[in-house]
Amino acid sequence: MAHENPPAEALDVDAVPRGAFALADEWPPLRSAVHTHAKHQLLFCARGSLRLIVDDAAWLLPPQRGAWIGAGVPHSVEATAPVALRTVYFAPDAPGLPAARCAVFAVDDHARAMLLHAMRWGPAHRPTDLSRAYFAALGHLCAEWVAAARPWHLPVARTPEVAAAMRHTLAHLADATAESAAEAAGVSTRTLARRFTAETGAPWRSFQHGARMLEAMERLALPDTPVIEVALALGFDSASAFTHAFKRFAGLTPSAWRAASAG
Repeated sequence: MAHENPPAEALDVDAVPRGAFALADEWPPLRSAVHTHAKHQLLFCARGSLRLIVDDAAWLLPPQRGAWIGAGVPHSVEATAPVALRTVYFAPDAPGLPAARCAVFAVDDHARAMLLHAMRWGPAHRPTDLSRAYFAALGHLCAEWVAAARPWHLPVARTPEVAAAMRHTLAHLADATAESAAEAAGVSTRTLARRFTAETGAPWRSFQHGARMLEAMERLALPDTPVIEVALALGFDSASAFTHAFKRFAGLTPSAWRAASAG
Protein backbone atom coordinates (compact mmCIF):
# COMPACT_ATOMS: atom_id res chain seq x y z
CA MET A 1 0.00 0.00 0.00
CA ALA A 2 1.47 3.33 -1.02
CA HIS A 3 1.69 6.15 1.50
CA GLU A 4 1.30 9.81 0.70
CA ASN A 5 3.56 12.29 2.42
CA PRO A 6 3.63 16.00 1.63
CA PRO A 7 7.11 17.47 1.09
CA ALA A 8 8.97 17.69 4.40
CA GLU A 9 9.60 21.40 3.97
CA ALA A 10 5.82 22.01 3.66
CA LEU A 11 4.80 19.83 6.59
CA ASP A 12 4.33 21.03 10.15
CA VAL A 13 4.42 17.67 11.91
CA ASP A 14 2.98 19.13 15.10
CA ALA A 15 -0.09 20.29 13.21
CA VAL A 16 -0.91 16.81 11.86
CA PRO A 17 -4.12 15.70 13.64
CA ARG A 18 -3.11 12.09 14.17
CA GLY A 19 -2.28 10.19 17.34
CA ALA A 20 0.58 8.61 15.39
CA PHE A 21 1.84 8.70 11.83
CA ALA A 22 4.93 7.90 9.78
CA LEU A 23 7.01 10.09 7.51
CA ALA A 24 9.55 9.05 4.86
CA ASP A 25 12.08 11.72 3.85
CA GLU A 26 14.93 11.64 1.32
CA TRP A 27 17.43 14.35 2.26
CA PRO A 28 20.62 15.67 0.65
CA PRO A 29 23.47 16.53 3.01
CA LEU A 30 21.98 18.71 5.73
CA ARG A 31 22.57 20.55 8.98
CA SER A 32 19.48 21.59 10.88
CA ALA A 33 19.09 24.29 13.47
CA VAL A 34 18.28 23.27 17.03
CA HIS A 35 14.52 22.64 17.14
CA THR A 36 11.80 20.82 19.06
CA HIS A 37 8.60 18.94 18.28
CA ALA A 38 5.49 18.76 20.40
CA LYS A 39 5.29 15.08 19.43
CA HIS A 40 7.55 12.20 20.41
CA GLN A 41 9.83 11.09 17.60
CA LEU A 42 11.13 7.63 16.64
CA LEU A 43 13.92 8.21 14.13
CA PHE A 44 15.58 5.68 11.82
CA CYS A 45 17.93 5.96 8.81
CA ALA A 46 17.03 3.42 6.15
CA ARG A 47 20.09 4.52 4.17
CA GLY A 48 22.99 6.75 5.04
CA SER A 49 24.06 7.99 8.42
CA LEU A 50 22.83 10.83 10.61
CA ARG A 51 24.45 12.73 13.46
CA LEU A 52 21.95 13.58 16.19
CA ILE A 53 22.86 16.17 18.82
CA VAL A 54 20.86 16.32 22.05
CA ASP A 55 21.99 18.24 25.13
CA ASP A 56 25.71 17.55 25.55
CA ALA A 57 25.89 14.38 23.44
CA ALA A 58 26.30 13.63 19.74
CA TRP A 59 24.87 10.31 18.55
CA LEU A 60 25.72 8.53 15.31
CA LEU A 61 22.75 6.87 13.58
CA PRO A 62 23.73 4.40 10.87
CA PRO A 63 21.05 1.90 9.71
CA GLN A 64 21.87 -0.39 12.64
CA ARG A 65 20.53 2.11 15.19
CA GLY A 66 17.37 4.04 15.88
CA ALA A 67 16.73 7.01 18.15
CA TRP A 68 13.95 8.03 20.50
CA ILE A 69 13.54 11.79 20.98
CA GLY A 70 11.02 12.84 23.59
CA ALA A 71 8.43 15.54 22.96
CA GLY A 72 9.81 19.02 23.56
CA VAL A 73 13.47 17.92 23.63
CA PRO A 74 15.73 20.38 21.72
CA HIS A 75 17.86 18.62 19.12
CA SER A 76 19.61 19.08 15.80
CA VAL A 77 20.68 16.71 13.03
CA GLU A 78 23.52 16.62 10.52
CA ALA A 79 24.32 14.44 7.51
CA THR A 80 27.40 14.76 5.32
CA ALA A 81 25.90 12.57 2.55
CA PRO A 82 22.36 11.86 1.29
CA VAL A 83 20.20 10.10 3.88
CA ALA A 84 16.84 8.32 3.84
CA LEU A 85 14.98 9.10 7.07
CA ARG A 86 12.06 7.04 8.32
CA THR A 87 10.31 8.69 11.27
CA VAL A 88 7.29 7.82 13.38
CA TYR A 89 5.64 10.61 15.39
CA PHE A 90 3.53 9.93 18.49
CA ALA A 91 1.19 12.24 20.38
CA PRO A 92 2.75 13.41 23.67
CA ASP A 93 -0.02 11.76 25.72
CA ALA A 94 0.09 8.39 23.93
CA PRO A 95 0.32 5.52 26.47
CA GLY A 96 3.11 2.97 26.77
CA LEU A 97 5.89 5.11 25.33
CA PRO A 98 9.45 5.52 26.67
CA ALA A 99 10.01 8.17 29.34
CA ALA A 100 13.56 8.92 28.14
CA ARG A 101 14.49 12.34 26.77
CA CYS A 102 16.73 10.70 24.20
CA ALA A 103 18.04 7.19 23.69
CA VAL A 104 19.77 5.35 20.85
CA PHE A 105 19.22 1.63 20.47
CA ALA A 106 20.14 -1.26 18.20
CA VAL A 107 17.84 -1.97 15.26
CA ASP A 108 17.70 -5.66 14.36
CA ASP A 109 15.93 -7.20 11.37
CA HIS A 110 12.58 -7.36 13.17
CA ALA A 111 12.74 -3.75 14.35
CA ARG A 112 13.76 -2.60 10.87
CA ALA A 113 10.81 -4.43 9.31
CA MET A 114 8.41 -2.88 11.84
CA LEU A 115 9.73 0.62 11.21
CA LEU A 116 9.63 0.32 7.43
CA HIS A 117 6.15 -1.21 7.41
CA ALA A 118 4.85 1.73 9.47
CA MET A 119 5.59 4.01 6.51
CA ARG A 120 2.31 2.91 4.88
CA TRP A 121 0.48 5.21 7.34
CA GLY A 122 1.65 8.71 6.47
CA PRO A 123 0.39 12.09 7.71
CA ALA A 124 -2.68 11.98 5.45
CA HIS A 125 -3.80 8.45 6.38
CA ARG A 126 -7.24 7.84 7.80
CA PRO A 127 -6.79 6.00 11.14
CA THR A 128 -8.16 2.48 11.27
CA ASP A 129 -8.24 -0.19 13.96
CA LEU A 130 -5.23 -1.77 12.25
CA SER A 131 -3.16 1.41 12.15
CA ARG A 132 -3.99 2.27 15.76
CA ALA A 133 -3.05 -1.24 16.92
CA TYR A 134 0.15 -1.17 14.87
CA PHE A 135 1.36 2.15 16.27
CA ALA A 136 0.42 1.08 19.81
CA ALA A 137 2.49 -2.10 19.41
CA LEU A 138 5.37 -0.11 17.90
CA GLY A 139 5.30 2.29 20.84
CA HIS A 140 5.44 -0.54 23.38
CA LEU A 141 8.28 -2.19 21.46
CA CYS A 142 10.12 1.12 21.38
CA ALA A 143 9.94 1.26 25.18
CA GLU A 144 11.58 -2.18 25.23
CA TRP A 145 14.26 -1.12 22.74
CA VAL A 146 15.03 2.04 24.68
CA ALA A 147 15.39 0.04 27.90
CA ALA A 148 18.28 -1.79 26.22
CA ALA A 149 19.89 1.37 24.80
CA ARG A 150 23.67 1.55 24.60
CA PRO A 151 25.90 4.61 25.24
CA TRP A 152 26.93 4.98 21.60
CA HIS A 153 27.58 8.70 21.58
CA LEU A 154 30.28 11.32 21.83
CA PRO A 155 30.20 14.39 24.07
CA VAL A 156 29.78 17.89 22.64
CA ALA A 157 32.34 20.56 23.53
CA ARG A 158 31.35 23.72 25.36
CA THR A 159 34.52 25.74 24.72
CA PRO A 160 36.53 26.47 21.53
CA GLU A 161 39.65 24.81 22.91
CA VAL A 162 38.00 21.47 23.66
CA ALA A 163 36.11 21.68 20.35
CA ALA A 164 39.44 22.11 18.53
CA ALA A 165 40.90 19.11 20.35
CA MET A 166 37.87 17.04 19.35
CA ARG A 167 38.11 18.10 15.70
CA HIS A 168 41.79 17.18 15.62
CA THR A 169 41.08 13.79 17.20
CA LEU A 170 38.28 12.99 14.76
CA ALA A 171 40.45 13.99 11.80
CA HIS A 172 43.38 11.83 12.99
CA LEU A 173 41.76 8.80 14.63
CA ALA A 174 44.67 6.48 13.86
CA ASP A 175 47.47 8.58 15.28
CA ALA A 176 46.17 11.47 17.39
CA THR A 177 47.78 11.78 20.80
CA ALA A 178 46.94 13.80 23.87
CA GLU A 179 49.92 15.99 22.99
CA SER A 180 48.82 16.61 19.39
CA ALA A 181 45.25 17.31 20.51
CA ALA A 182 46.51 19.83 23.07
CA GLU A 183 48.68 21.49 20.43
CA ALA A 184 45.65 21.78 18.12
CA ALA A 185 43.71 23.35 20.98
CA GLY A 186 46.50 25.80 21.80
CA VAL A 187 46.82 24.67 25.42
CA SER A 188 49.14 22.47 27.43
CA THR A 189 48.54 18.73 27.69
CA ARG A 190 47.81 19.09 31.40
CA THR A 191 45.32 21.92 30.79
CA LEU A 192 43.53 19.95 28.07
CA ALA A 193 43.29 16.89 30.30
CA ARG A 194 41.72 18.93 33.09
CA ARG A 195 39.31 20.83 30.85
CA PHE A 196 38.34 17.83 28.75
CA THR A 197 37.28 15.86 31.80
CA ALA A 198 35.50 18.86 33.31
CA GLU A 199 33.47 19.46 30.12
CA THR A 200 32.71 15.89 29.07
CA GLY A 201 32.91 13.86 32.27
CA ALA A 202 35.54 11.56 30.78
CA PRO A 203 39.20 11.80 29.78
CA TRP A 204 40.39 12.54 26.26
CA ARG A 205 41.47 8.93 25.79
CA SER A 206 37.87 7.76 26.28
CA PHE A 207 36.71 10.22 23.63
CA GLN A 208 39.30 8.92 21.18
CA HIS A 209 38.33 5.30 21.83
CA GLY A 210 34.62 5.98 21.45
CA ALA A 211 35.22 7.93 18.24
CA ARG A 212 37.27 5.04 16.84
CA MET A 213 34.53 2.55 17.62
CA LEU A 214 31.77 4.67 16.10
CA GLU A 215 33.86 5.19 12.98
CA ALA A 216 34.48 1.44 12.85
CA MET A 217 30.73 0.82 12.88
CA GLU A 218 30.31 3.00 9.80
CA ARG A 219 33.25 1.46 7.96
CA LEU A 220 32.16 -2.09 8.71
CA ALA A 221 28.83 -1.34 7.06
CA LEU A 222 30.76 -1.20 3.76
CA PRO A 223 30.92 -4.84 2.64
CA ASP A 224 34.12 -4.62 0.59
CA THR A 225 36.36 -3.22 3.33
CA PRO A 226 38.40 -5.96 5.08
CA VAL A 227 38.26 -5.98 8.88
CA ILE A 228 42.05 -5.72 9.13
CA GLU A 229 41.94 -2.60 6.92
CA VAL A 230 39.43 -1.00 9.28
CA ALA A 231 41.57 -1.97 12.27
CA LEU A 232 44.77 -0.47 10.85
CA ALA A 233 43.03 2.68 9.63
CA LEU A 234 41.85 3.34 13.18
CA GLY A 235 45.21 2.81 14.86
CA PHE A 236 45.00 -0.82 16.00
CA ASP A 237 48.06 -3.02 15.61
CA SER A 238 46.17 -6.21 14.81
CA ALA A 239 42.76 -7.56 13.86
CA SER A 240 42.55 -9.44 17.17
CA ALA A 241 43.11 -6.29 19.25
CA PHE A 242 40.49 -4.48 17.21
CA THR A 243 38.00 -7.36 17.49
CA HIS A 244 38.39 -7.46 21.27
CA ALA A 245 37.87 -3.70 21.62
CA PHE A 246 34.94 -3.63 19.21
CA LYS A 247 33.11 -6.51 20.88
CA ARG A 248 33.44 -4.86 24.29
CA PHE A 249 32.00 -1.65 22.87
CA ALA A 250 29.28 -2.91 20.52
CA GLY A 251 28.44 -6.34 21.95
CA LEU A 252 29.20 -7.99 18.59
CA THR A 253 32.35 -8.97 16.75
CA PRO A 254 33.19 -6.87 13.69
CA SER A 255 32.10 -9.74 11.41
CA ALA A 256 28.79 -10.14 13.23
CA TRP A 257 28.18 -6.38 13.07
CA ARG A 258 28.84 -6.42 9.33
CA ALA A 259 26.45 -9.32 8.85
CA ALA A 260 23.77 -7.44 10.78
CA SER A 261 24.42 -4.35 8.65
CA ALA A 262 23.78 -6.31 5.49
CA GLY A 263 20.30 -7.22 6.76
